[in-house]
Amino acid sequence: MTIILSSIFFCLFFLVLFLSGKIGSVIVTFPLRVSIFSIDFSFIFDRMSIRGIGLVLLISGCVFLFSHVYMSGDINANRFILLLAGFVLSMLILLVSNSIPLLLVG
Repeated sequence: MTIILSSIFFCLFFLVLFLSGKIGSVIVTFPLRVSIFSIDFSFIFDRMSIRGIGLVLLISGCVFLFSHVYMSGDINANRFILLLAGFVLSMLILLVSNSIPLLLVG
């Protein structure tokens, strides 16, 4: 648990440095090792990906608000929200991915 918290702290630290203009891009790599098999998941945060993240979150926020009003009486509203959240998550993964395996996940 402390490893996860420390990695989140370092990611946020470098993201703050990036947003302040001190560095141009941040690349975060998470290795996944299973016995002899190893895959590195790599994320890149630069000016274009941050803008893309903002645009995706803005558009998806508008869709979430509209669907909340439009589908208020529908019995499948929760299912739609979960599907939309999964789509937004995959779009965010595609925006920040820096490796081929992560592109396939997104």
